[in-house]
Amino acid sequence: MVYDTLAEYQKIVPDALNTGRMGMNRKPGAEIQKTIQQFAMQYRKVTYTNFLTGGRLNTYLAGIGRQAQEHL
Repeated sequence: MVYDTLAEYQKIVPDALNTGRMGMNRKPGAEIQKTIQQFAMQYRKVTYTNFLTGGRLNTYLAGIGRQAQEHL
C-alpha cells in the first residue's frame, strides 16, 4: 500500500498546526515531544520506525524540542 498524503490532508494539516501552536504557546518541551512523536507515529510511520529501530528516536525528539524552544 502506498501512503497518500493528499488523501489525509484534512487530518494532517490541523494536527500539524496544533503541534506548531503548542510551541508558540510555550508548552513544556516534553509535551511538545510527545505530540511530535504521536504525529510521526500516525503520519510518518516509516520515518518513526527507522528512528525507533535505529536507536535515534529519543535524540531526534530531544533535538526537535530544543529547536522549538530556541525559536521562541
